[in-house]
Amino acid sequence: MDNADERGNRVLNLNTHATLISSTPKKGKGRITNPVRDMSSIWDLIKKGKEKLEKKESHATDVENDDVLMLDAEKTNEKGRKKEKKPLPSPITEYTLPEWLTKSELYDIRKLRDYPIFELHEELVYLEKWLEPTNFDKFIRQKVIEDVTAVIKKALPESEVYPFGSYLTNLCLPNSDLDLMVTCYESKKYLKIVENAIKRSGIGMRVVVISHARVPLVKFQHVRTHINVDISFNQASSLLTSAYVIRQLDRYTHLRSMVVILKYFLVQRELNDTYQGGIGSFLATLLCLSCEQWCIREGTERGNLGNRLLQFFYYYGMLLNFDKLVLRVRNDGGYVEKVEKGWLERDREFYLSVENPIDPSLDVGKSSYNIKRFRAFCSHALCKLVYNLDDAAAINRSPEGFFLQGLVRAEPRYSEDIRSSDFYAQWTKPGVVLPDAETTRLEFVKRHLEVVKQCNEADLRRVYELDYNKVMKIQKPKGRSGGAGGYGKQGGAGGYGKQSNASNAGSYGKQSNDGNAGNRQFSQKRDFEGRLGKNKKYRRF
Repeated sequence: MDNADERGNRVLNLNTHATLISSTPKKGKGRITNPVRDMSSIWDLIKKGKEKLEKKESHATDVENDDVLMLDAEKTNEKGRKKEKKPLPSPITEYTLPEWLTKSELYDIRKLRDYPIFELHEELVYLEKWLEPTNFDKFIRQKVIEDVTAVIKKALPESEVYPFGSYLTNLCLPNSDLDLMVTCYESKKYLKIVENAIKRSGIGMRVVVISHARVPLVKFQHVRTHINVDISFNQASSLLTSAYVIRQLDRYTHLRSMVVILKYFLVQRELNDTYQGGIGSFLATLLCLSCEQWCIREGTERGNLGNRLLQFFYYYGMLLNFDKLVLRVRNDGGYVEKVEKGWLERDREFYLSVENPIDPSLDVGKSSYNIKRFRAFCSHALCKLVYNLDDAAAINRSPEGFFLQGLVRAEPRYSEDIRSSDFYAQWTKPGVVLPDAETTRLEFVKRHLEVVKQCNEADLRRVYELDYNKVMKIQKPKGRSGGAGGYGKQGGAGGYGKQSNASNAGSYGKQSNDGNAGNRQFSQKRDFEGRLGKNKKYRRF
């Protein structure tokens, strides 16, 4: 009897426990079925319910982590203490992309998934489009020019203010500085006068005078716009360099895109400040120009923008010998040894020397003492791009993958300093219509080129090279023999003879007693003797 009672109590406890676990008891033919008869079915129901709940949670997009109830969130450990509740990770409803690449643009790029190099090209096109100056970028710099010009003209009435650099050539980034050149020959204390005038007027803050540099400067930040301004004085070469860059941009297809993209890479790595050993805008333009000329000499100029970026990183990261060579971009480019120029200095052999096309006695890269970081960046960028292109299948599968990842950091278009200015808050409101600032910039360019034409002939021939006669509107006289355009053995201007006593730009004679800087003389003793692709002693390996 005792055994029977114990057996009945055990069955009753099991029935009670099963009833608490399960929901409403199943009804059979007029009687309640005993759930204890098949305990495995109960655990199967619990397991299926748990899987169903997890499946619903994985598809939910608006469920808060704290509101999700987990079946095993309140399990106890061996010591009887409750474990902390683990929040569920929020579902990924959208992926992050850089600001210059939208989802629709990425979708269009993915249509070229069979051709990774074309995908890279399209990404660079969208990046350049995002970086190119907008009407607001030109308008904000136009207002700075107006304020600075009014202050300087009041302090120095006989002076003239000329914008130059990236604003004039339309190569400025959204956060680029504004370069101005002031001509003032009536006073030798122009640095102190301009500094005091800016401080008294209240248009600038953080005014700094750099008087001991090769080119004295006044640097400050415009109060209304927070644009940084650099003012130089009596530097005609600054006007000539801008005219030279404008001409080269018209000659080479990929030059503008490469300069803008390279400048953005340098800004993100803090390698763009010349006064901190970085690479300035003019030097960056010459580096891209030298690479373009090298690609033409090697017969690879027909590649797209992705190919050109790879060639640039290979050229400066792997191939070019910085210790021995001087880059020369005049007359379709070339190279000359540092020893020949006298630029090989002790403890400075690793510097990248670039000959100034306007004044060949100047080394544009002389102040870039951080050039090792630039070379390391180029070699790293080449390896990273090659790796991404090789891993194209994985990048195309990833919703947030793009080929420039690892090289471009996601940042807003304008710096926090500019976005906090009153001018930005006033002119970026919805519905505010800006005036056309491109027309004003083109007027500055036209005025600039007219002023450049007043420089001496030697400088102008270095700027325009073979296009000198066309730009200066000089017509060549015509003749049959001996005179201009003659085909005799001794020809005048433009002659094709073997000897030319007074040949102008564009003559093709083998010898010239009074030749100009623009002559294209295909002599074997030119600097192409040491062209990079032929002479192994100029290679790094």
